[in-house]
Amino acid sequence: IDAAVAVSLALGVVEPHGSGLGGMSMMMVHLHSANRTFALDGACRAPIKATPEEVANAPRKWGYKAIAVPTNVAVLDYALRHYGSLTASEVLQPAVKLAEEGYPVTPLYHNLSREYLNAIRKGTAAQFLLDQDHQPISPGTWHYQPELAQTLQRLSEAGFQDFYTGEIGQSILEDMKRHGGFICKDDLMNIPWPTERKPLQGKSGSYSVYTLPPPGGGAALLQMLNLFDILQSKNFDPDSPEGAVLFASIIRRARFDRRKYRLGKSGKSGDKTPDLESLGYAQIAAQELQAELSGNGETTHICVMDCHRNIISLTQSLERCFGSKMASEKLGFAYNGYMKAFKIHNKSHPHYLRPGAVARSNAAPTILINEDQPYVAIGSTGSERMLSGIFQTLVR
Repeated sequence: IDAAVAVSLALGVVEPHGSGLGGMSMMMVHLHSANRTFALDGACRAPIKATPEEVANAPRKWGYKAIAVPTNVAVLDYALRHYGSLTASEVLQPAVKLAEEGYPVTPLYHNLSREYLNAIRKGTAAQFLLDQDHQPISPGTWHYQPELAQTLQRLSEAGFQDFYTGEIGQSILEDMKRHGGFICKDDLMNIPWPTERKPLQGKSGSYSVYTLPPPGGGAALLQMLNLFDILQSKNFDPDSPEGAVLFASIIRRARFDRRKYRLGKSGKSGDKTPDLESLGYAQIAAQELQAELSGNGETTHICVMDCHRNIISLTQSLERCFGSKMASEKLGFAYNGYMKAFKIHNKSHPHYLRPGAVARSNAAPTILINEDQPYVAIGSTGSERMLSGIFQTLVR
């Protein structure tokens, strides 16, 4: 836990395109001595003042009205206090040092800055993400973030909760008020602590698979693995044309079912939603697929294992590259763009925009255990491509 939190904070500095203090975190945890595996659900929350009517008339991919209540800091604080052994000050020091003393910009950061350049230039985060001429920073150039270093140092001295109820929280509120954001004092005072959840569990060959339940994407991942176990041939070759078609068909079916059944709600017919991650449903879906078969990266993912066989699989994101493209000039980090993840027309949808609603996520941090021994920690970047990426990697 100590390592995962420290790495999370450090990557939030050097990969501002994928994650940061203004985003969210989803975590799978395996504590080996306690024989316990569980999820920390840190989905972003809908601000109290955000209404479907207002959101429908505002840009949802960038801008201050695209920002949901950040949860990343609350998740890291909760994990560290309940399951870690170091202090906030100790795990924050590497991140503080990177922001203060700088780091070389990677080709990925540069390329994503070019791809999203017009949107970044429209936002208040441009001063922190681009060079002095508002151009993408060249690969290898040393990049310094003094404002972010001060924010991280403040968390180190005052504790993580300062992000919500202290000086940093006050700066966020002032920034939101100045630019017309939805987040208000009550959103931050009611700290969005993560929820400990029982993971979804399935099998892949001899391995027990533990993955993230809704609002994450673990059910679709288990469905893909089940379909593959049923449909694969003895001499399956993932690089053959037949293998590519099988992969694509399985991924398409799982994505279709996830949207059709809306993560646990009944379909239009009113019938009870099937257990998409169950072997029984996979048998039915596989028969239907069999008939048909006759004819860059957003987000940041971290895996950690230690000498005690504890495992962390942690996905953290801003939703799309560079999130909302907005940042407080005092604080130095980009806010998320998770208002895009809420539904604003269908009131029966589990992610319909209402006060405190949780944002839908494709995150599926996953842990595999073989005969009670930890074997694999896995996750992915890539937004809509997370699940298909994890599935294909596990199969290979």
